[in-house]
Amino acid sequence: MSILIFLVTTGAAFGTASGLFAYGLDGGILGASAGIVVGTGAWVALATVEHIRRERRLDRHFEQGMMDR
Repeated sequence: MSILIFLVTTGAAFGTASGLFAYGLDGGILGASAGIVVGTGAWVALATVEHIRRERRLDRHFEQGMMDR
């Protein structure tokens, strides 16, 4: 959960800064919104990859345990 907060905050900060630099106040709001979406998307991608890695590791563990019997 802390990774989600970090990614969303970082995305919003960078989005706000780049939006303000490029288009002013309206760009800052749009950039912050886009940064939140990108941060959340990155969190979902990282969580999915971590879940797949954990499942594969557990599958390998149980397959090896079955072979040892």
